[in-house]
Amino acid sequence: MKLVKHRVVEGIAVVVLAAPPLNALEQPVRAQLIDLLDALQARDDVGAICMTGEGVAFSAGLDLSDPAEKETRPTMRELCAAVENCRVPVVVGLRGAVMGRGVALALAAHHRLAEQKTTLALPEVSIGQIPSGGTTQRLARLAGADGAMSLMLGGRPVSASAAMERRIIDGIVSSNVQAAAYEMCKRLIEEGASPRKTSELRDGFADGIGYMQAIGTRRQELGKNLVAPVRIIDCVEAAAVLPFEVGCDYEEERLLECRKNPQAAALRHIFLAERQTNSKLTELDPETNRRTLKKSGEMVARALLTAQGQAGEAMVADGLTQEQIDGALVSAGYRRTPFGGTTASHANLAPDVTRKLTAAFMGAGARLLEDGTIEEPAAVDAISVQTGLMPRQTGGPMHAARAMGLLRLRNDMRKWSETANVWDVPPLLDEAVKYAKGFDAPELLGADVSPD
Repeated sequence: MKLVKHRVVEGIAVVVLAAPPLNALEQPVRAQLIDLLDALQARDDVGAICMTGEGVAFSAGLDLSDPAEKETRPTMRELCAAVENCRVPVVVGLRGAVMGRGVALALAAHHRLAEQKTTLALPEVSIGQIPSGGTTQRLARLAGADGAMSLMLGGRPVSASAAMERRIIDGIVSSNVQAAAYEMCKRLIEEGASPRKTSELRDGFADGIGYMQAIGTRRQELGKNLVAPVRIIDCVEAAAVLPFEVGCDYEEERLLECRKNPQAAALRHIFLAERQTNSKLTELDPETNRRTLKKSGEMVARALLTAQGQAGEAMVADGLTQEQIDGALVSAGYRRTPFGGTTASHANLAPDVTRKLTAAFMGAGARLLEDGTIEEPAAVDAISVQTGLMPRQTGGPMHAARAMGLLRLRNDMRKWSETANVWDVPPLLDEAVKYAKGFDAPELLGADVSPD
């Protein structure tokens, strides 16, 4: 299947990404694009390359592959290097929502134009990862520390005008960005312009003191519970002190660390869980444009709140104070605590307190599945995060319980249940421990696990 189209007109190679619906830069597209770039550079009649995307977007889509999987070749770094090292100028024309790898590819080009309604986003942080392909190094060279970190840490789309202010793009056009990019290619050929490599730019480092101050400020503002944001800041700092290729090596190492960290799997899980269950549990309020709980979602939230209160009281009865329990949870990144306290920190108690609370939430979720109130474990995880009862980076109680080891957790619950019913082992847990996928095992879907 032809995923990258091209034609040569007046010495300009017009290259179009054609992988509907969003031209995501998956391995087949990357491979075809690199092969095409090699072929075009071998031609004497090509003096510039104009690159755009077919349809509504240049290239969008978040890489949701399993964090444990290794990126297949050619990698994004290899593709971006192939674009940047082209012997002729490469101009990209951006439209629609340009996301993730699409931004990485655009940064590797020598010039970037965008339509007025274009948005750019690097949402990798939302799934516990960092941008790849040399993005952290190129973006810092263009936008400086604050501009680069704002885009990567926020994960939200920015407008074309905001990208222009941060020197990420070179120009904004009212319409037909392909025609504008083509005309720019013509001017570059007429002027005999050489490729302008982003990796060789230093504009973002012009204010060295301000650059490092911005990094210091972000480090102070950032919590200690999230891995990917810290690694993003590390990469931005490295960009100012390391040669480009060494900085890209550093980025790859930090990305590997993120992908291996349990947070990546948890955040990817909750990202998918929300999309899987949103229409069943929540609805969009047209006035506020926010999602509110439907009746089914409210039932899940109430069950979780009840379990939270019962677990809190049980831990108090076992000798902890309310302040210790709340402080332990706050130190672990929890926003809603059993007793509403947020002042003291008791990080040393966090592992035990969070384990017991997760078990209570999981038990409540398992009972909702047993009685048919909900159909999938993802519903429990999605609601727990949406209501602030568990931090996003845990993936929710059903995911977190599996990560802890269901068999060990069940054994602990049997001990704890001797003094508090909130930790009674639900029958569904006895079944889930038999399968590698835990509650998500296909064998458990629709199974009757009610006690005899």
